[in-house]
Amino acid sequence: MKIIRRAALLPAFVIASVAAACGSAKNADVPRVLETEPNDTVAQANVITRNWSTIHLGGTCSSATDVDWFKVTFATYVSPAPMAATLGWTGAGMLSLSLYDSFGTTLLSTDASASSPNVVTMTLTTSGVFYLEVQCGGTIAATDSWTLDIPAPGANPGEE
Repeated sequence: MKIIRRAALLPAFVIASVAAACGSAKNADVPRVLETEPNDTVAQANVITRNWSTIHLGGTCSSATDVDWFKVTFATYVSPAPMAATLGWTGAGMLSLSLYDSFGTTLLSTDASASSPNVVTMTLTTSGVFYLEVQCGGTIAATDSWTLDIPAPGANPGEE
């Protein structure tokens, strides 16, 4: 997976590293929030409030052009700590993940990849409102689904 860094990366996120594989989330007490349609635009984004706890999202790729948006509020800032966002999926599709600040500035964007899971480690340096975009592509079947797991800051993937 290749990370595309934008010149407009402000202090919201600092990309720390990229890994190619990761274990699945082990914390069964944290429920997975499934996307609800319509959420194909920023204005329709599913709203998630996260107060420095693990978040598990999930959805389906209804077509090769399906886009799923989430508005995530990181409510309380503590101190910078790495978070490894893990995007995994079933099927032969190609998925990508993008992160935007509240002004629409691209902070992080991954190329579409056929390798599941993709892991991006980033460090949050401020609280606020951010937007996550999961973009489906490639050969998509009606039953293809995806998951996005973001452990609490400082936790290793699968150890939240």
